[in-house]
Amino acid sequence: GKNIYGRRLVKIPTPHFVVFYNGEEEQPEVQELKLSDAFEKPTDEPNLELKCKVYNINDGKNKAIMESCGWLNDYMTFVNKVREYHADGAFDDLAIDIEKAIDYCIDNDILKEFLKTYRSEVTKSMQLN
Repeated sequence: GKNIYGRRLVKIPTPHFVVFYNGEEEQPEVQELKLSDAFEKPTDEPNLELKCKVYNINDGKNKAIMESCGWLNDYMTFVNKVREYHADGAFDDLAIDIEKAIDYCIDNDILKEFLKTYRSEVTKSMQLN
């Protein structure tokens, strides 16, 4: 244990803050958000600043990231299937479209074990969007 109340500076790992954007509004491939942009009173030199990189992971965006991260790529395949099934209008019920997307992904070995294990949680969380 380190003495965090001592007089010597305790070194900590360098933090990196990242958001993966997959919303339906058009966004750039990469953007930077700053905490100070949300301050009620803008200041040129905030006492505390946090910067966060936002990566757009929608189709055709940030291909290098998507190709290097199988889980993220599979997740977006699932999200795109939900969108595809919901857009075709065959069902008015989003839950049915989510279930169809889950079945498609399981049948095609996309997030298979995760979706089999957490099917109901995925269905519920996808309906919150």
